[in-house]
Amino acid sequence: MLRKLLFSWKNKFVVLLVIIVGYFLCITITSMMINQLVLSEKEAKNASFGGQKNYSIVSLSNTAGTDFKGNPVDIINEFAKYGKVDVLKLNSETISTDKDSVAAFICPTSFMKKTDWTPLLGSGRYLTSEECSNGSSLILVGKKIAIKLKINVEDSIEFYGKKYRVIGIMGTNNMISSWDDLICMPFNSLPKNYLNVIKEKVVENTGGLNNLKIQIIFRVKQSKYEEVKNEILSNLNYNNLKVEKTETIPFISSLSEQAPKTILILIPIIITALFNVVNISFFWIMDRKKEITIKKALGATNKSIISSIRNELLAIGLTATILSFIVQVLLESTFESYLYKIGMSLEFSWITFAICILLALGLGYLTTILPADKILSMKPAEALRYE
Repeated sequence: MLRKLLFSWKNKFVVLLVIIVGYFLCITITSMMINQLVLSEKEAKNASFGGQKNYSIVSLSNTAGTDFKGNPVDIINEFAKYGKVDVLKLNSETISTDKDSVAAFICPTSFMKKTDWTPLLGSGRYLTSEECSNGSSLILVGKKIAIKLKINVEDSIEFYGKKYRVIGIMGTNNMISSWDDLICMPFNSLPKNYLNVIKEKVVENTGGLNNLKIQIIFRVKQSKYEEVKNEILSNLNYNNLKVEKTETIPFISSLSEQAPKTILILIPIIITALFNVVNISFFWIMDRKKEITIKKALGATNKSIISSIRNELLAIGLTATILSFIVQVLLESTFESYLYKIGMSLEFSWITFAICILLALGLGYLTTILPADKILSMKPAEALRYE
C-alpha cells in the first residue's frame, strides 16, 4: 500500500510530506499526553504510599507518667501480622561497599502477608513476606545511593558489620521520589548492635521512666483500622501502650485530580493538531479533484474511489505513527536524564501505541467523508471546469 501511495504521489511529494508531518505531530502530542497522565498516576501512588485510604501514619507511645517495660521489636512484629509496617524517622547511617561508603536514611520494613503496595523499582524486585518473616539478609537501595556506591542488583553492601545482598533499586529513571535516598531491609534482619541503637532512640529514659516513641506507616485500610488496632492492643496486653494516628504525608494529587489539569493544558494543543490534520487532508483530497473525477468518468465506482482515498490516508496515518514512536524512543534514550529532570516521559508503551494507532485510523477514515462526498457528488464536467 505504501509503495502504491508513493508512486501515485511522486509528483506531489511535498504535499505528501506535509500531511505526514501533520499526522506525526498530532500522534506525538497525543502520545505525550497519555505518557504524562501515566507518569502523574505513578508519581501520585509512589508519593502517597499507594493511596491515603490504604495506610495510616501511626505514633506508638506509652501513657504519660507510666514506665514502658515492653520490647519495641515485639510491637513492630505484632503490627506486621496485620499489614506492612515501615519504621519512620530513624537517623541516617553509614552503609558501605569494599570501595566506598555513604550515609543513607534507614527504613526497616516488616510484613507477614502479601502487601498491596510496594515502592516503584528501577530494577530488581521487592521483598516477600517470607523474607521479612525469616529476616533474610536482603536489601533495597534508593537510586541515588546506588549511583553513589556504583552498585546494582546482586551486589553486596555492609551495614553495621553485616553483609546484605541488593535485590532491588528503588526509584525510576523518569521521576524523583522520597525513596531515592533510602535503604530498606527486613526489620527482623537488622544487626543486633543496630537494634540496640533503635531501642535507645525509641525508648528514652526521662525522670527515671522509660518512654516509648515510634512512628510507623501501617498499611491497613482506614475503614478497618480501629478494629485491627483494638485486636493488636488485646494481643500485646500492654496496659499503658497508646496507638494514635498522626499527620499524613504530603503527596501529589491522584489521577482523578491530576488528569483534568493535564488535559486542560493539552486539549487546545491536540485540537489544533487535529484541526490542522483535517484541513491538510481536505486540501489534499480537493487538490486531487481532477484525478478523482477522471477515474469516475472512466467508470470507477464511488465505493472504489472512496476506498482508495481512505487506504491512502490510513497508510499515511500508520506511517506517521510508526515514525512518531521511533523518534520518541530515540529522544528518550538520548535525553533521558533531561526529560527525567523536567518530569516528562517518552517511554514506549504498547497501550499508548495501540491508542495512537486507533487515532490514526480514525483520522484517516473521518477526514475523507466530507471532501470525498463533495467531489463525488459533482459532475465530471463541473469538477474539471477550472482545471
